[in-house]
Amino acid sequence: MSPDNNTLIALGLIIKPRGLSGEMLVRPYNENSTSIRSGLPVVLKSKTINHPGIIQYAKRHSGRLIIKIEGIGDRDEAEDFRNCDIYCELNKLPEKKSGEYYVFDLVGLNVIDDAGEIFGKLIEVMSLPANDALVIEHEGVQVLVPFLYDYIDSVNIDKKQIVIGKVREFLL
Repeated sequence: MSPDNNTLIALGLIIKPRGLSGEMLVRPYNENSTSIRSGLPVVLKSKTINHPGIIQYAKRHSGRLIIKIEGIGDRDEAEDFRNCDIYCELNKLPEKKSGEYYVFDLVGLNVIDDAGEIFGKLIEVMSLPANDALVIEHEGVQVLVPFLYDYIDSVNIDKKQIVIGKVREFLL
């Protein structure tokens, strides 16, 4: 089932408050993403909290992402949102360019080898310092493949498949 425009997409995790004015330190789920930005309507969620808000501003400082949500005015209020996930509706995410994919577009796709056979299923996209890596479930084993043009022959969301011609080279 593919998400509709109102589906909530997780963008990051609030780590802790920062300063006295209600700012919060955030760990984005995709470090390279620009989705967390000023003016974005979000929902802060945990097991006990479901709080809608708008990001007043988002800024990078010393390699960290800091946000301020409208209406959260001090450190004590911000503390209530420690360990909450930040979500936004799918239709509020930036438009994808050609050749770009959201992780949820890829997870669950079949991975096809150079013989045209199903090698396995993509179960996760890991965000690593050097590059993203595809985690493929193959006969009960997880295989990691760098998500780079050098290794990926094609991605076809409509056919629900990723072609990785030399995927068997990644088996240990």
